[in-house]
Amino acid sequence: RDSTSIDARGTLGIIAARSGDLASAATIDQWLAARPPRFPLGLPVLYRAQIAAARGDSAAASALLGILPHEVHPLDVLHFHVDPALAARRASAVMQRWLVPRG
Repeated sequence: RDSTSIDARGTLGIIAARSGDLASAATIDQWLAARPPRFPLGLPVLYRAQIAAARGDSAAASALLGILPHEVHPLDVLHFHVDPALAARRASAVMQRWLVPRG
């Protein structure tokens, strides 16, 4: 119902990419890329990385994860540990940066 929800649009983009609807996934990716910086600052980038991973574009997923600053979203750890779209990226150096304990 809320067409401005980053979470809703990001989730739809992941679903579209996983189901092979690459046109819808690309449209949502472009919408996310155009979001202004605001809290949570990195959430659009995180969803874009998940969409890229879901459509099989490992290079784009890694590049987006690489520009995502730590602690930009309160649930970032959950995303990195359990998100199936990012599962294939867990061995990459970029993902390892997210998976090591901080503090």
